[in-house]
Amino acid sequence: MREKFINHIQKYLEGYCLGLLLLVSFLVYAWYTSRNSSIWWDESVYIDMGKYFISNGKIGMWESLRPPLLPIFYALAYSLNLPLVFVGQVIVLLASVGSIWLTYVIAEQIKKGTGLLAGVFLSITPVFFLFSGIPITDIISIFFVLSAVLLHMRKKDYFVGLCIALAFLLRFPQGLTLVSFGLASLYQTADRNIMQWFYVFFRRGLLLCAGFLTLAIPFFIWNYFLYHNIFEPLILGNAILGVIDAVYLSRWYYVQQLWATAPFLFGAILAPIALFFHKKTAQKSSCEVFVTVLIIALITMAYFFWQPHKELRYSIAFIPFLAVLSSLGVMFLIDLLPHRTVWLVVVSLGISYFMYLAIPMLTYTDNYPYGSLYGHLEGLQGSYLSTTPVPGALSDVKLPEIFSTATNFEDALNRRHDSVDGVIINSCDIFCGWGNTCSADVSIIQTKAQKFFPKKFETKIAQCTYSVFEK
Repeated sequence: MREKFINHIQKYLEGYCLGLLLLVSFLVYAWYTSRNSSIWWDESVYIDMGKYFISNGKIGMWESLRPPLLPIFYALAYSLNLPLVFVGQVIVLLASVGSIWLTYVIAEQIKKGTGLLAGVFLSITPVFFLFSGIPITDIISIFFVLSAVLLHMRKKDYFVGLCIALAFLLRFPQGLTLVSFGLASLYQTADRNIMQWFYVFFRRGLLLCAGFLTLAIPFFIWNYFLYHNIFEPLILGNAILGVIDAVYLSRWYYVQQLWATAPFLFGAILAPIALFFHKKTAQKSSCEVFVTVLIIALITMAYFFWQPHKELRYSIAFIPFLAVLSSLGVMFLIDLLPHRTVWLVVVSLGISYFMYLAIPMLTYTDNYPYGSLYGHLEGLQGSYLSTTPVPGALSDVKLPEIFSTATNFEDALNRRHDSVDGVIINSCDIFCGWGNTCSADVSIIQTKAQKFFPKKFETKIAQCTYSVFEK
C-alpha cells in the first residue's frame, strides 16, 4: 500500500505542484487585492466609459483613445447591478491565475519539465504580482495572447485571430501579435515545396486574418460612425504617448528595471542555446512553439523599447514569454551541470532569497484612509468638473470634462458653470510642469471654484488634498 501511494505521488507530483502553485497564487493575489483600498485612474476611466456607453452619455465619461472591450463589459455588469470595482478585480485575478497556467502549458510543449519553473517565474515577478489585483487591461489582454499561443499550437488559426482581436480590443499594442503569428506560421510551413508552402501559408494566414477581422471590422465601423475616422482611437492612443513627457528616457529602461526586480527572467538569454542542444531529440512541434514564443517576445519588446513613454507595467506584455524562455534556459543549465539535484536546490534557494529581497515590493499596499472620501463621492449626483475620473466609478455622476491645469479649469468653468453641479479637485492631479509643487495653481483653482460653488467636503490623504465644491 505504501509503495503504491509513493508511486502515485511520483507519477502525479508535477500535477500536484502545479495545482498548489495555482492555488497559492490565487490566495496570495486575492489577499493582496483585499489590502488595497484605492481605485486607480485607468480603472475608473474604464468603469466611467461603461456607464457612459450603457446610459447613452447621461452619466460617466468617454475617452476615445481607449479600447472599447473592457468598457463594454462594465456596461453589461452595470446593467445587471453588479459591483463594478469588485467584478473587475475578480476578472483580473482569474486572468492572472489563468496566465500562469497557460505559461506552464506553453513551456511544457517546448520541453517537458520546464512548465512548473515558467509558472513560478511568472507568478513571482513583482510587476505581474502588483497588477494581479488592479482591474486594468494589461493582464487580461496577455491572457488572451497566451490563449492564442495555445490555439496556435493546435493549428486553430481562426480562433487564434479571435483571441488576438480580443487582446487588441483590450489593449491596442497587442494587435502586433497578429504579425508575430503570421511570421510563426511562415516558419512552420517553410519545409514544404513552394506550391504546398504557398497554399498552406495562404490558408492559415487567411483564417488568422478572418478571425481577427470578425471582431476588428465592427470596431472600425463603429469608429467611422462615432469619430468619422476608423483609426481615430489608435491614432490618439499613440499620440498621447508622445504628448506625455517621457520620464524614463533610456531605451534600456525595461532591462534595468527587470534586472533589479526579476533577474531570473534573464535566463531567457540561454534559451536559444538550450533549444539547439534539445533540437536533436525534440519534436518539430516543440521547435515551432519555441519560435512562436521567441517571435512574440522580440516584436513586443521592440515596440515597447522604442516607445518614448515607458512604464514597468507595460512589460507585462512580454514577461510571460520571457518566463517561458527563461525556464528553458535555466533547466538547460541545471541539466548540463553535474549533481542536478544540488542545482535544483540552489535555484530554489535563489528564488527564495529573491522573494525575501522583493518583500518590500510584494507587500506594498496603497491602504490609505479613503473611506470618508469615497463615502462622500458615492452620494454625489449630477454633473461635475473634476481632476479625476474616480467619482464616476463610485456614483452615477456625469464628468463632462477632466482638467489638469489652472488654464483648463478656467476655460471649462467659464463654459460650463451653469450646467454643472460642482467641482471635484485632487491636488495631486494638477499639473504645472515637471518638478513643480503646483500649490499656487491648486489655490487658484480652489478660489475660482468657490466663487460658483460652496465647499462641502475636504480631506487630506497622504500628500494629496481632495476637495468637493457643490451646489
